[in-house]
Amino acid sequence: MAGTTRTIHLPSTRPTTPALWLTETRLTDADSIFNILTCPNSGPKIYRLTGTIPNPYSLENAHTFLQTMADRHAANERVTTFAVRLDGETSPLVGVVGLRTVVLDLQGEGGAISRAVAEGVLTREIDGGKAVEIGYWIDGDLEGKGIGTRIATEAVRIAREEMNMQVVGCCFEENAASARVLAKSGLEYRGMVQGVKVRPEWGPRNLRVFMG
Repeated sequence: MAGTTRTIHLPSTRPTTPALWLTETRLTDADSIFNILTCPNSGPKIYRLTGTIPNPYSLENAHTFLQTMADRHAANERVTTFAVRLDGETSPLVGVVGLRTVVLDLQGEGGAISRAVAEGVLTREIDGGKAVEIGYWIDGDLEGKGIGTRIATEAVRIAREEMNMQVVGCCFEENAASARVLAKSGLEYRGMVQGVKVRPEWGPRNLRVFMG
């Protein structure tokens, strides 16, 4: 729903799974994001298992991210990056899940998507060769509660039913937990892309690629 606030409620499905709310990100979420991404129990792991989170992470990084989301919202763009919240739509942010448009072609400087197409792991299966890539992270203290699977499944549903787009998901070879999440969300494993250069300070990494 472009240009308007939006809240999605995911009720608890059993006693051990909390109810979740997906909302637009807000400028007031900066402290929550900063605290999670600098917490010793969360920050290092999120950094190690994603390719986009700055390290070290500053409060300014959080403000910049949230301002970018607010500017897109003000420009009447569709809300595709959601804050994950427990205990109600006004409660603190505990994670983020988002969708970004990618082009399934051979362009780019050796990125994961272009490499996956070049190596036949992904093919141009939709008009225009476009899809959306899913990404997410959650507070490390909340791992093991099924939150990743539930927010990824909802994001895949939004992409398919509301955006009419197919979904690409990537995770590092060693990230078995995210591989399970992507599979449970309805994506199909397509193969491994070897030796992707993700960050300048890292050596080449292998990526599992999913699509559906």
